[in-house]
Amino acid sequence: MNDKLINELIRVLFVESGESIFIFSDENWSIREFNESTSALLLYDRYEEKKPGLGDIIKNFSDSSSIVQFTKSSHQNIYLEDIIFINRYETEIIADLQIFRMNLDDFNLYLGIVIVDSFKKDSLRLRYEYISNISHEIRAPLAAINGMVELMQNKEGERVDLESKSLLESIRKNLIRMKTILDNLLRLDSSVRMPYIELFYPFESIIETIKLLELFAKEKGLLVSSVIDKSIQLRGDKFEFSQIITNLLSNSIKYTNSGKIEIILSRISKDICCIDIIDTGIGIKKEYIPFIFNRFFRDPSLISKNVNGVGLGLWIVKELTTKMKGTIELESELGVGTKFKLKFPAPYL
Repeated sequence: MNDKLINELIRVLFVESGESIFIFSDENWSIREFNESTSALLLYDRYEEKKPGLGDIIKNFSDSSSIVQFTKSSHQNIYLEDIIFINRYETEIIADLQIFRMNLDDFNLYLGIVIVDSFKKDSLRLRYEYISNISHEIRAPLAAINGMVELMQNKEGERVDLESKSLLESIRKNLIRMKTILDNLLRLDSSVRMPYIELFYPFESIIETIKLLELFAKEKGLLVSSVIDKSIQLRGDKFEFSQIITNLLSNSIKYTNSGKIEIILSRISKDICCIDIIDTGIGIKKEYIPFIFNRFFRDPSLISKNVNGVGLGLWIVKELTTKMKGTIELESELGVGTKFKLKFPAPYL
């Protein structure tokens, strides 16, 4: 991941936040970035070329500290009480520290939140819990980028010029998609964000999502097909609708080892349209179905098998579907497959 992309991610997620936040890496325990609230607390200028390290801001920081042990573990977050911070002029500040691991594949970054007011503990944990697992939402577009770059590198010279424009355009769209996902995740449960309401054709988002994820499907030998009524129009935030389809389709691909995935967009009544996403995947146990849309819920059998995921995708789908005044239903049989059924208001126009 290049520095420009990292810096943009840091800006969107952390620098513009009002909490005292800093980003550090486990390489020399260096601080990559901190925001204005941290600057005011510790009296370091965040625009200085040389930033402090963890040893400069935390008293008695060492290789045996709880922070170092956490980075060597598989845990996603840790809450440390009564940490002694030291500001630029060696004044001690006692505060709690919440650290989240950012799973960015090839780059180790950690998010630290300095909590001076202990009454904010619970609210901050809820607010930032899903940030630590942001990889769930950025993994698919990043993997798509990597896959397309590899395709470009493997093309013979005379084919590169003819195909590179299309691939580069897909890369550009994925980058835009990733940035918008990060923005939306931060504001998903906030009344501050006003949805962008527009009239759009859902088939465009469905077809685009299929194209973006077809590399993953091909790698697993899966057939992705669609039956689409192109006349249907919806009102809502087109990008958020695209997130719904992306999460559901990427889930189907992830949990289907052989067979096919089908997407059907149809009108089922005068005022309602339906989107079915049907796969021949591993399925879900009946006892887990009532909890599948809960935030951070994961099938325990997948956790025991070390299958990547944090239980955010379907929760986001449910939240965004509800915002569009839609509903979502789930049918699944273990070892047979899963069917998601979305219904949205879609009156004839």
